[in-house]
Amino acid sequence: MNVFSNALSQAQAIMQEACKLGDVAIDMTMGNGKDTVFLAGLVKHVFAFDIQQEAHNNTKELLETLHIDNVTCIKDGHENLDLYDFSEVGVIIFNLGYLPRSDKSIYTKQETTIQAIQKGLKVLREKGIMLIVLYPGFKSGYVESLYVENYVSTLSQKCFDVVKYSAVNQENFPPYLLAIQKKSDKQ
Repeated sequence: MNVFSNALSQAQAIMQEACKLGDVAIDMTMGNGKDTVFLAGLVKHVFAFDIQQEAHNNTKELLETLHIDNVTCIKDGHENLDLYDFSEVGVIIFNLGYLPRSDKSIYTKQETTIQAIQKGLKVLREKGIMLIVLYPGFKSGYVESLYVENYVSTLSQKCFDVVKYSAVNQENFPPYLLAIQKKSDKQ
């Protein structure tokens, strides 16, 4: 992994290393489908969440264009993860903020994101990875990043390793990555 790459490139490098072909993965924020497509090439099946119809349309169109059929798109908030049947999930990714080239008044919120993180950690298999790309460069993204980082810093070190990848000399609060690896199911 290139330590000088951006947050999304770092997340992809980690996913490539962490995913097993038989894994199930969850894209908690499908957006325009890029993370979903990337994961689909690495695992058996991807479940992708988003509340926006535009995100569903964009992702489904991309999946059809690329002839990808191992993805289930779920039009629901990621905080409702527990309403679905998941087990032995190998990788979970959050790409927080708002849908690029869309309505910026619709964005992820810390309350639902933290609920989704909590629920996601429960379905993550041992040695599974959760990746969270945060965007503190806009007001609500900054607030969300503070809440999320505060929450993950409270996770038991006996059960989880939490790492932060960020640029420290960049202007305008660039995106950064939090990576969580589950050590044990004994939470």
